[in-house]
Amino acid sequence: QKTGGAHMELEDIGKYGAGQLRFGSMILGGKQWGFPERYDMYKTESISLGDTASRGVIPWTVVGNVLMCNYNLLSDILWGELHAMRLISGRTFHIDGFRFRCRVPISDSDPSKPTEWDIAMAIHNGDNQFWNWRNAPSWVNSEMEFPSMRCVCGGKGAVNREWKMLSDTAGWRPVLEPRAVFRPNEDAPLVGSNLLVWGCASVVCGQVLEVTPYDILLKSGLGWQAPLNPMFRVVDDDIVIVDRSRFEFYQVAED
Repeated sequence: QKTGGAHMELEDIGKYGAGQLRFGSMILGGKQWGFPERYDMYKTESISLGDTASRGVIPWTVVGNVLMCNYNLLSDILWGELHAMRLISGRTFHIDGFRFRCRVPISDSDPSKPTEWDIAMAIHNGDNQFWNWRNAPSWVNSEMEFPSMRCVCGGKGAVNREWKMLSDTAGWRPVLEPRAVFRPNEDAPLVGSNLLVWGCASVVCGQVLEVTPYDILLKSGLGWQAPLNPMFRVVDDDIVIVDRSRFEFYQVAED
């Protein structure tokens, strides 16, 4: 979680808006699939995320220092099936060369605490056309658990929380935590490397063209979109200049 906690994340979103990124694909049973898809529990297909494909490109929104999917990629799946595949608390995937820990959103039973789900729903005021929560509850990871029940969010309302039996089904809405990150005071990125640069409630993506003591020049890549903020400026349509004093960390695509 970002230094300063949930209130600082809400402050950044309120000040700058939230960035978006379209990349990656869902893989069921080793094959790329579109979404949303109803999970067939009788096939017990493996679930993973992979590189961006020609169809079914996944939309993500920056929520603090993670990416939350704008949809449930799967519906009608048991909590136990996600848990068995390590998709509740977290599993590592490489997507377009970038390393992430994939898990479900974090929530809590205490409504007085703004949680990751609440922060996400503050973006676009929880608009269903953006977050697609109506009649589509999502399994979440809550501090409170009961032997036969787990928590879901959404479904009846953007910030609705309720408990479902382990025999019930709900949706899988993945969250990506960035891994293998570099801070501004660490080594500068190499020219030619592909980066995801995080800060000001946004993610900027591109290939490094030049590094100066003050800026990183990128040739824009992937499908990113961000409101204007102090971290970057765009010149000549596809050239992005990132202020090295403004970003929080960056990721480098691995071979």
